[in-house]
Amino acid sequence: VRNVAISQVYPDESNPRKADTVRLGLLKLSLKKLGYIQPLFVTKEGLLLSGHQRTKVSGEIGFKQVPVIVVGLTEEQRRGINLVFNRATNDFTAFDTGSKAAGRLDLEDLIKAAEALPDFEGEQWFALNCKTEPLAALVQGEAERYDKKATNMALVPFRMGIKIPIVASQSGRLVNGVYRAFAALESGETSWPVIRIPDAQAEVALNFLNYLSMDF
Repeated sequence: VRNVAISQVYPDESNPRKADTVRLGLLKLSLKKLGYIQPLFVTKEGLLLSGHQRTKVSGEIGFKQVPVIVVGLTEEQRRGINLVFNRATNDFTAFDTGSKAAGRLDLEDLIKAAEALPDFEGEQWFALNCKTEPLAALVQGEAERYDKKATNMALVPFRMGIKIPIVASQSGRLVNGVYRAFAALESGETSWPVIRIPDAQAEVALNFLNYLSMDF
């Protein structure tokens, strides 16, 4: 993961994701309080594969840099990649949608919890601290959350050579990426890229990362 100037990335005009005003506002609040936890994924030319809405909001906030992972995909692999990332980066079950997930949130409480956090200072994002860690400890106690279809969806980017980081708190709570962890283990992986965040931000981050997905 490395920082690049926001001017070096540009949107995929075929991105079908729909954003509403409320979710964009919550996304802006998330970035102000947490900065970038998950990096953007881009081609070597700077075409966004994941993170269109975050990039848009970042420009409005005034961020000058964004964290990216550069991946190489064929033209065929790029088709529908937005949907792949949407499903693989949220801890959704096979039957979840962005609307259903958001419906489980108490937005008033989430906003209060987020606003109580200090503003994120600078642009040394949590995403930049990504390191490879053993998987076993991360999934300990998570077996009851296993969902075969969601795990299979998490396998899709991995088969393209893309490892989307798992997010965990400093004390070990798995914040985002349970199905990526299951998929990695089923593929024989014993370690995976992990982004650690402070415990104080973990609950707010869990809700923002997992339940505020934009629908297609």
